[in-house]
Amino acid sequence: VHSLNKDILNLMISRIPGERTEIPTVLLYPGEPVTFGKKNVLNCFVSELFPPVAHVSFQKNSQPLPGQVNSSQFTFDSSWMFQILKYVQIEPAVGDIYSCVVEVENKEQYRAYWGTLNLN
Repeated sequence: VHSLNKDILNLMISRIPGERTEIPTVLLYPGEPVTFGKKNVLNCFVSELFPPVAHVSFQKNSQPLPGQVNSSQFTFDSSWMFQILKYVQIEPAVGDIYSCVVEVENKEQYRAYWGTLNLN
């Protein structure tokens, strides 16, 4: 166990925050099939993060989305990159455009968009 902890520590030390080589992946998607006017959960999954520092916010039609943002804990994948899931309750209407804004340690921002269309 001590050897594993030392290997993890050495890997973490070798990744200097100012030398980011990966661009975070941001995925935005509803938790259930969409029914207009019915509550749903909007998920924002962020992966390929290092260090595990990110501010995640939600917007609806380019305005901050009110409501409580829930979160998983940071976890890491097999390449030691971190990931996190943030989610918020929504009640989508026709034409709504939602976005997930991820700001990482160096203040760079990454966004994902999800929108609703009436295809009837």
